[in-house]
Amino acid sequence: MRSLPRFGLSILVLWLFAVQPVLAYSYPLSSEAIRDAYFLGTEDAERRADAFSSYTRQFPPSESGVHVALIQFQTPFIVIADRVATRISQNLSSYFAPDAEKEYLGKPGICRVRVQVFFPYDYGSYASAPPGAEYIPLDDMDKYAVRLTQRGQEIMSQAHHKLLLTLTSDTGVSVVGMQMDLEYDPAKIDSADSATVEVKTPDGHDVQTTFDLSKLR
Repeated sequence: MRSLPRFGLSILVLWLFAVQPVLAYSYPLSSEAIRDAYFLGTEDAERRADAFSSYTRQFPPSESGVHVALIQFQTPFIVIADRVATRISQNLSSYFAPDAEKEYLGKPGICRVRVQVFFPYDYGSYASAPPGAEYIPLDDMDKYAVRLTQRGQEIMSQAHHKLLLTLTSDTGVSVVGMQMDLEYDPAKIDSADSATVEVKTPDGHDVQTTFDLSKLR
């Protein structure tokens, strides 16, 4: 059997690497990636949710107490898509792909961990909280703990934000939950490894989930 010439073998090896799937999300983002993130953000809610599904874990209600409903790990790519979606929802129709590229290209990006919790009441329907429903006191909001770790080492957030989740009904506006957004420096996260997010609630619930970052964009 004739062997491949050395240059032919080299070309074959390069081709094999070229067709391998891209491992680990890219950072900093290229112009093309920013534009892709922009167009993802302009998709309708259903298609966007489908694209976000790999970055999201949803959990069934606990038997009692606080419900940790969602944990999401957002790469810099998804953070931009999420921000664009927010702009679109605010009817900022004059914001286009070149604007996103100008805003984000060459600028520091972030990774974000988003957690949504719902306060305890009948979880049969979030849309119909009964009068006098039991809520976690708002002064307990700072007692929630969210930790991001890799290989057992905690990665500290550089900023965090909290947003009350409310429902409006004929009887007024009810506080039904809270969203926590923690921001991280992507340079401190190994994008080729897995990362674990742990959420501890004031009433003793401990929810953990792991994301394989090498499979995220």
